[in-house]
Amino acid sequence: NDYKKYSEYIRRESNVPSTIKKIYKLLDERKAYRRISDYFHRER
Repeated sequence: NDYKKYSEYIRRESNVPSTIKKIYKLLDERKAYRRISDYFHRER
C-alpha cells in the first residue's frame, strides 16, 4: 500500500517541510495525502 508507506516516509524524513507536517496533522489523512501529492506535483 503506497499510501501507508508515504505517511511513514513523512514521519521519518526530517527534511520534509514543517508546513507539510502541519497539513498532514490537521487534515484527515486521506485529504492530506491528496493535498501533499498536489504540492509535490507543483514543486517539480
